[in-house]
Amino acid sequence: SRILKYEELTSTAKTELPYIIKEVVKRNEKQFIKFINECDFIILKVYVKFLPGIGIRKLRKILEERELKPFESFEDFEKRVSKNLFDAIVKRIEEEIKEPQKYYLFIDWKG
Repeated sequence: SRILKYEELTSTAKTELPYIIKEVVKRNEKQFIKFINECDFIILKVYVKFLPGIGIRKLRKILEERELKPFESFEDFEKRVSKNLFDAIVKRIEEEIKEPQKYYLFIDWKG
């Protein structure tokens, strides 16, 4: 099987894609939160660098908050860090699908 490129999707598929990505991220919330809670500083620093809207100040806040108590959900993360992690992840996945990236966090184009 081969990987379908974004440009090859029908207009209907392109319209539905954001909804599908949101559903996949929602269903895998525990995995994303576990990663944020457990990864070491260097990996987390690299990871959040490529998430839209999360900079060094938010990284510090993430580290401070997870030291106090591990994050329990996207909602908990948003309350404590004042950033919508769910939307940032969805947007990053959409970017990785739509156009070539130097680094991929979520999409494995090797198949």
